[in-house]
Amino acid sequence: MTTLHLKQFYVTYAYHFMSEAIIIYLVLLPFSYSYYENVSMWSYLGITIGAALVYSFISKYITNYAPYLISLPFLLLLFYFVGYPLLLSIIFSGLFVWRYIAIRSNAFIGNEATYVGATILLSLLGLFITRNFEVINFLIVQIAIVLLGYILSHLFVIEMEKRRAINRSEWFKWGSFFAIVIGAVYMLSDFVTTMTASLWSGLGNVLTILVGGIARFFEFLGLSAFFNKGISEMEPIEIGGFEKEEAGEMPVFEQREGISMDVIMFGLLGIIIIAFVIILYKAIKERAKDVEHDEALGFEIREEELASYKSSSNKGKGRKAKKPSNPIRRLVYDFEKKAAKLDLARLHHESIENWFHRIGLEADLQVYQKVRYGDLNTSAEEEQELRDTLKQFAQYLETHKENELEKE
Repeated sequence: MTTLHLKQFYVTYAYHFMSEAIIIYLVLLPFSYSYYENVSMWSYLGITIGAALVYSFISKYITNYAPYLISLPFLLLLFYFVGYPLLLSIIFSGLFVWRYIAIRSNAFIGNEATYVGATILLSLLGLFITRNFEVINFLIVQIAIVLLGYILSHLFVIEMEKRRAINRSEWFKWGSFFAIVIGAVYMLSDFVTTMTASLWSGLGNVLTILVGGIARFFEFLGLSAFFNKGISEMEPIEIGGFEKEEAGEMPVFEQREGISMDVIMFGLLGIIIIAFVIILYKAIKERAKDVEHDEALGFEIREEELASYKSSSNKGKGRKAKKPSNPIRRLVYDFEKKAAKLDLARLHHESIENWFHRIGLEADLQVYQKVRYGDLNTSAEEEQELRDTLKQFAQYLETHKENELEKE
C-alpha cells in the first residue's frame, strides 16, 4: 500500500476516534456532570487529541494491538490527575482504548453524518440538563473535526497536481464560516442561557400548577378530610428501647493494625484492570486470526455463491448488493467481478493500484481516482478510454487463465 494511502488511514482513524470521544463525553454528561462540573472541557479535549496523536504514531510502526492495551493505565492516571473521579477515569480510559481498536480494525469507515447528528442531539440534551452553554462548544469542535479530517484524508490520496487544482480560497471560506459561527455562538450565549433557564422555570411552574390542581381536586372530593380524620384516630406507636434513665451504650470497635482499606481497594482495582486487559487482548488476538484467514481467502466469488445469490435476491431487497451509481466506479466493479471468477480477486487490504500490480496489469487509474477520492466529474472520452482498457484487461486475463489450464 502506498505511503499516501497509509497517511489517509492514519488521519481517518484519528478524526473518527476524536469524534467518538466527544460523543462518549456527551453520552455520560447527563448522568455524571455533577461529579466533574469543575473540570474544564478543554482538559478532556486535550487528552483526546493527545491520545489520537499517540495512537496514530503507534499505528504507523506497530501492527498489533498490545500498545493500546498498555496505554490504558496511563490514560486512567491522566484523567484522574486532571480532576475526574476514579470511576469515570476508568470508564473514559476503557472506552478510549476499545473504540480506537474497533476503529482501526474496520477497513472501511464513514460515520461522519452519524457523528454530527448524534452530537447535535446530545448537545441539546446536555444544554437542557446542565444549563451550561459550554456544551455547545463540543458541537462546534465536532463539526470542525469531521470536516477537516474528511478533507485532509482525501487530500492525501490526490496527486500533487490535482491538489493545486483545488481552489485555495475554499480554505478561507471555511475558516471565515467557522469564525462567524463561533462569534455568533458566543454573542448569543447569554440569550440562550436565559432561554434555557426560562424553560426550566416554566417547566417547574407547570408541574407546580399541575400538582396544586390535583391536590385541590382531592380536597373537593373530601379525600383530604378523610385521610386527616383517619390519621388523627390512629393510636400512637410505642417505641421500645432503653428507659429514660438508661443510657444506650454504642459498641466500640477497636482499630487493629493491618492492611488499610485503601490498599485493598486499589489492589482489587489493579486486579480488575489486569483481568480486563488480558481478556481484551485475547479477544483481539482471536479476531486478528479470523481477519488474516479471511484476507488469505480474498474476495473469491464462486459460481455456487452467485447462484444462491440470484435465488435469494427475490426474498428481500435488503440482501441484494447494489452496483455503484457512478459509471466509472461501475466499470471497475464489473471488472473486479470478472477477475474474481478467474481466481484473481482483489484482497481486503489491497488498493486498486496494488491489485493491478500483483496480477501483472499496468494502467493509468487517474480517472478512477478522480471519481473515488475527489468526487470530480469525468468526460465521455475518459469513460470510454477506461472502458476500452478494462475490456482489454478482461480479455488478457481470460487468455492467461486458459493458457494456465492448458499447461496443467
